[in-house]
Amino acid sequence: MSGIRLDGIRVAFPGRLVFDDFSLTIPEGKITCLMGPSACGKTTLLRVLAGLLTPQAGRCTGLPVGPVSMVFQEPRLLPWATVRENIALVLPPHEGERTMVEHLMEELGLAPYAGAYPHQLSGGLKQRVGLARALAFPSPLLLMDEPFLSLDLVLLSKTLRVFHRLWKEQPRTTVLVSHRLEEPLLLADHVVVLGGAPTRPVAFFEHPVPHGVEDMTDPRLLPLEHGIRQALASIEEPRTSGRTSPS
Repeated sequence: MSGIRLDGIRVAFPGRLVFDDFSLTIPEGKITCLMGPSACGKTTLLRVLAGLLTPQAGRCTGLPVGPVSMVFQEPRLLPWATVRENIALVLPPHEGERTMVEHLMEELGLAPYAGAYPHQLSGGLKQRVGLARALAFPSPLLLMDEPFLSLDLVLLSKTLRVFHRLWKEQPRTTVLVSHRLEEPLLLADHVVVLGGAPTRPVAFFEHPVPHGVEDMTDPRLLPLEHGIRQALASIEEPRTSGRTSPS
């Protein structure tokens, strides 16, 4: 299977070994969702994939050359730029790129706020601006660190459907960190549950519906939901010895 391969990587911080001989394959052109307890290393793994953190041992192959697209837990918008400008800043000033920005704003419900500044937006709107910017950036790898965390359940379901539709317009290898079941059930092609100390993959799941579903009540999701719940319930929280550890 082509994609990104992590082979035997080791990542350690003072007082904590996060990964040791950790291996994982991330399929190309699919959405892979990472789940697991807090502080098990999910964000650390994203940093490795983004090239922001170099493992002390092991190999990472299949990573794209150049910058990757990333959505953080907080939107990280430029306070002096409007919604439109925050999205467009990752693109060259071509007419076609401006059309993409307008399309993303329309689809994500941001068009009425195109001229607004971040301090004028709710948390949910800011997060949608961050999503639009990440989708606009032409990178073959999209990394997402709990980007839907600030959305309430009603807005979450709608935003997930819109995001998935936009993602299908330009599919790319995507790694999504999540703590909520809605995201792997409605978005992911593959789910990897992480746990243990040091962290390792403890369960793998493939989505039963290849092109996704629109509704959480779809009965075809029940085996996947049950499997994820069971895998998460079997994991002990990592021991941190009183230290604050990377997630």
